[in-house]
Amino acid sequence: PFLSSFGLAMSLFSYAITFILCLVSRSDTIAEQPWPKSEDIFYKFHNNTGWKSNGMAFLVSLINPLWSFVGIDSATHMVDEVGHAAARVLVPKVIMTTIVIGFVTSFSYSIALFYCVRDTSAVLESIAPAVTIYYQATGNRNLAVFMQASTIVAGLTCGVASGTWQSRMLWALSREMEAMRPEGTLSRLVTARFASIDSKNKVPLYAHLFSQVLVAIIGCIMLGSTKAFNAIISAAVTLLIVAYAIPSVILLVRGRNRFIEKCEREAGDEAVKAPSKWGVIPHTMTVVYALFCLVMLSFPYVKPVTVSNMNYVSVVY
Repeated sequence: PFLSSFGLAMSLFSYAITFILCLVSRSDTIAEQPWPKSEDIFYKFHNNTGWKSNGMAFLVSLINPLWSFVGIDSATHMVDEVGHAAARVLVPKVIMTTIVIGFVTSFSYSIALFYCVRDTSAVLESIAPAVTIYYQATGNRNLAVFMQASTIVAGLTCGVASGTWQSRMLWALSREMEAMRPEGTLSRLVTARFASIDSKNKVPLYAHLFSQVLVAIIGCIMLGSTKAFNAIISAAVTLLIVAYAIPSVILLVRGRNRFIEKCEREAGDEAVKAPSKWGVIPHTMTVVYALFCLVMLSFPYVKPVTVSNMNYVSVVY
């Protein structure tokens, strides 16, 4: 809890410091390059993808903003920590709060950065675009490095929360698999280990360590091929959305009352609350959106398509 709170504080600090410094200390070091105007940011559309249609260029670029919201379901994996009764209220609040805070901070932060981009080509060609924007805004290399460092620290501390919920997900899956495996088998021993709670730390330690090993292995893929790594990341975003759509399909096909009553009984509640008749709308939208992302995010990002710039997410599928 301390590290998660510290990560939130660092995130807000890095947001505030970069937001204020980018706008307040806009340097005139690069005199020959004027500051962007509001018209350039909110009105003009720069299509450098090779797609003739600006709409298509916009759709194939959705993978980046979608990645920003890929972890909004993390609170659902902490239900066992707070209890099913409390989770009914807390989990929706956490998810909605995450969306609101994420939108307000990321939108204002992005707009602030757009007002500081003086050399678009330098930003696009840079291996660290944010640092380049910070430098163009301040004209001070040390200050640009400091602003980037604060963002990195925030990311490292927020990574604690990511490690927490992904270990809980593996732990919950292992508990279900353990119940389905015959006693004495190797698979039962493995799942039992991941489903166990460490007596000293009171956390699913083995599930946490194994999930971190998997993250490290996936990270090593980037050393061999950035294209393969990017394809896996893109697939992770789309397949998560598909995973969200699967329960929605079940609810739409088999009926929401039957499905929710089963969940209520497993939670140990006596009273079953009737689902809202409007619930079919978000479930339908979820399924349609999942199909949309599965198709549209498989298109190449740029044209003409070559071996080096191809979108290989379809290979991952």
